[in-house]
Amino acid sequence: MTTSTSRLKRMARSMPTPKKGAALFEGTTYPRTWADFVGNEEAVDYLRASCQAAKLRGARLEHTLIAAGTAGCGKSALARLVALEMDVGLVELQGDVDVSDVQKALASMHDGDILFLEEAQRLVSKSRARAEWLLSLMQDGVLVTGQGVEQVPDVTVLAATTDVQKLPETIISRFVVRPVLEDYSDIEAVNITRVTARRVLDHPGMRLPAPLACEQIARAGNNNPRQITALLRTLRDSVLSGRAIMLPVFGQECAVYELTAMYKWSGVAPDGLDRLAQRYLIELAVAGKPLAEKTVAALLGEPTVPRHTEKALMQRGLMLITPQGRELTPEGLGRAQEAMETLGVS
Repeated sequence: MTTSTSRLKRMARSMPTPKKGAALFEGTTYPRTWADFVGNEEAVDYLRASCQAAKLRGARLEHTLIAAGTAGCGKSALARLVALEMDVGLVELQGDVDVSDVQKALASMHDGDILFLEEAQRLVSKSRARAEWLLSLMQDGVLVTGQGVEQVPDVTVLAATTDVQKLPETIISRFVVRPVLEDYSDIEAVNITRVTARRVLDHPGMRLPAPLACEQIARAGNNNPRQITALLRTLRDSVLSGRAIMLPVFGQECAVYELTAMYKWSGVAPDGLDRLAQRYLIELAVAGKPLAEKTVAALLGEPTVPRHTEKALMQRGLMLITPQGRELTPEGLGRAQEAMETLGVS
């Protein structure tokens, strides 16, 4: 046994073993079959075909990069479904990991396993040099550390990102399989709500939400699976704690739920705007003029302007960024006035 192999074996004792099979989904509400994954049919077909081809070749899955424009669109769910399809283990690392983190993870892995790198754009957030280990791992199947070159298991690197443009082309080009996830339509989001509700509301006495409630929850969750799941959990807790009402309908198969507590506790309005987004609109409305970026951040009590919030507000046509600063559209002014009434701001 080589010195590097011995070191990896010692590290394995302090690292969790890769999750495989049913263990991939423990403690999550992720879809457990391809049939339960709603939407993004083209990306799903691409991934399934790549898995099937790898199995026919008797090889590991090619290195894969799953890109999406927003967080919570199903990247982690797809990674688990891929691992299940390939019948291999999966180890997940998130964010700004370095070579020592990867070294420890690989110590517990075997040939064919999947190293899942969530939010891969953060690998290069401090410097591109911090991700040089990824190039040697993907290209040569070795890990270059401060102690030298180490032979490691022949794993598949499956990376997920919400900002693929931040990754260097040298890294992107090493990924052979590159599906792109699109935002979900209203119909797909309602179906996601129904599928997710079967798992989240799996408690004696609870029923699936009626169709109208599914539509309302999907809208409040911005058609985003992660946000929809969070709202369903809040709804579950409000009902089980007696803070909300459930009226069975349709022969006990579905229920009409009172959603007021869900909105209040989650801080999300029925149209999907959270408190931060509503406060953003209110600050612009109160100012009555365009505001500079730093001014907005200071008014919100944030170190920087919340980019995701700005993006959501601009996509809805509620605000603009002009040479003069951040300002409301007519629709945004109307929505700001609604937010003032809702949040009790005069």
